[in-house]
Amino acid sequence: MKRADYFWLLSLAVSAFLIWSREAQRAALPAADTLPLLLAFPLFWKLGGPWNFLAWETPLPMLPLLAALLLGVLGEALGQGMWSALGWSIALGTWLKWRTGDSRHRLLLLTVLGFPWLVGAAGGLGWQFRGSAAWVAEQVYTAGGFRIAREGTILSIQGERLGVEAACAGLGSLQAMLLAGAAAASIELASHRRFWLCLPLLFVAAWCANTLRVVLICAAALTAGHDFASGPIHGFTGWLVLSLTFAGCLALFRRWGAPPVRRTIIGPAAALP
Repeated sequence: MKRADYFWLLSLAVSAFLIWSREAQRAALPAADTLPLLLAFPLFWKLGGPWNFLAWETPLPMLPLLAALLLGVLGEALGQGMWSALGWSIALGTWLKWRTGDSRHRLLLLTVLGFPWLVGAAGGLGWQFRGSAAWVAEQVYTAGGFRIAREGTILSIQGERLGVEAACAGLGSLQAMLLAGAAAASIELASHRRFWLCLPLLFVAAWCANTLRVVLICAAALTAGHDFASGPIHGFTGWLVLSLTFAGCLALFRRWGAPPVRRTIIGPAAALP
């Protein structure tokens, strides 16, 4: 590594710390939900190795570096950590491409998910997860004949008032599940063209898991009361649903990455004349 590489590493480390700490403060989630996301960065370095730095200098790719800068500015202007995380990851990939000849662009998905941006501010992706889960719960219990009213993410079922808050919706653990799923896809589909299908699939699976969890917690509140639903069963239900969802995604990735089985059918030998 050259002196300029240490400057890049220091700049990336400082900017990552600023973005990560700001998003963690904005999410206002327990440390148990956000700290596991830091595993994304050593995972990226481990899965992408070995890293062989070039002895000569190649032209610095300016176009992706400019895109990274614009995304960072966009993220700061809109207050959306996802764009800041994406810009930071592109800057990391640009430096690696410049110095090693390979950005490991697939693995950059891990670093994007390493920042706690999913919950974010109102109007972000976390809000959409919560609002859509509350809407689905409303439809389910309306179809079941329950008296229900909804105001945004606040549900009132049979007089039982329930709020689909960020912590209650398990959005912190959802991002951890997305990170684990992306790591599994990186291992199982390292060079497979289906790798890029894992991202939309993981988001759909995460949304389904989050929505199912909200519906189950509402059922627990109706049958055993609010105190029971907000007790140990609250966390247990979330981790159970997420574990089952992750197991299903992992099984699918392994099936996608498995080499095709070739069968050779040997027929009866031809009779000699």
